[in-house]
Amino acid sequence: AKGRFDGSIGIRCSCKAAICGSCGVRVNGQPGLACHTHLDRARAASKDGVIEIEPMGNMPVIKDLIVDMDAVHWKKIQRVTPWLLPEGDPPENEEYKVPAEAMIDVTQSMACIQCGVCVSACLSLEVDPEFIGPAALAKAYRFVGDPRDDETEERLKDLAEDPHGIYDCTH
Repeated sequence: AKGRFDGSIGIRCSCKAAICGSCGVRVNGQPGLACHTHLDRARAASKDGVIEIEPMGNMPVIKDLIVDMDAVHWKKIQRVTPWLLPEGDPPENEEYKVPAEAMIDVTQSMACIQCGVCVSACLSLEVDPEFIGPAALAKAYRFVGDPRDDETEERLKDLAEDPHGIYDCTH
């Protein structure tokens, strides 16, 4: 639509390969990545063959399909300390090594591209905008499940004691 009909439509896009996450939108009411949406399937899934594109939910709209991801998404991810906090000094002249089987539980959360689509779909955020949200919880889980991290109990305690933390999650 931007290329053919109205060049002024505001939408974020970058990679066009579903790896950057910048093109999050709602297609026929369902959040997803615009570049990963098959138009024939979207048209078939709609009631009348019309594809409806909207900005992601639970985030303030800046323009057209562009939302302010800072307000809901990035600040909450920063809130969960999104980096490894290992005990002691790192190994000298080498990296931390972990057997692959020890990372199985966190590989899915490690693959998250932080597109915010889960935030858009989160019903708990609709009820409580202060809820930490699914993206931040996934990021926290990535480090809670990492055997190299030494702050597991502190991370879990923080999320459990926060009135808008993990217990607001319905999934």
